Amino acid sequence: KDFLNNYSNKIESLIGEIEELNREIVKKEEELEMSAQKLSAIRDLKSKELIKDINRVSKELNLEEFRFDVRFMKNYSLTINGHETCEFFIKTNAGESFKPLKDIISGGELSRVMMAMKLILSSGTKNKIYVFDEIDTGLSGEAAISIADLLKKISLTNQLLCVSHLPQIASRSDCFFYIYKENIKKRTVSRYSILEGDKKIKYISKMISGEQVTPESIKYATTMVNR
Repeated sequence: KDFLNNYSNKIESLIGEIEELNREIVKKEEELEMSAQKLSAIRDLKSKELIKDINRVSKELNLEEFRFDVRFMKNYSLTINGHETCEFFIKTNAGESFKPLKDIISGGELSRVMMAMKLILSSGTKNKIYVFDEIDTGLSGEAAISIADLLKKISLTNQLLCVSHLPQIASRSDCFFYIYKENIKKRTVSRYSILEGDKKIKYISKMISGEQVTPESIKYATTMVNR
């Protein structure tokens, strides 16, 4: 009899614990639901700001017909990412419909979209260090000049390290590092030198016209450096 009474008491105790755990689960689910709703509201607000900013900067990068959009897909159940997942959509020409960014974008367009995103995310910061490793690949002309201007603007409050083969970008640098390779004792080693003044202008002119430096390329390089 004592055994049965003890066993019955243990069962009642376990039932009480299970009920308490179930109440705790319900409470946590309600808290998660509230957090997910707050996250959804923040995502909705910030995505609208991102869409507006990227479409604005894209025009500065000579993507006149480019349009950017963020779309959310609702999840059937709550996940670690909340109530939805998101995907970036774009259209690159007038009259086209929006399609997923990952499916249709070209190399040059990707460079400019990534640049726009990086510039937007870094534009409000100060005293940060950013590394742009050939983000301008596939660009030239007015688009390259626009990127150079935006980079220069960000560099006023942040430290930028830019790897570039474009004279438009290199000419706007405050400190120009020329990277080259040498064969030393049958080994290839990387070297660098800092080019200033006339040396910088001469190398920028080579980037413009090739190894054959001309008076015209020198003049253009001088204009770019002193811009």
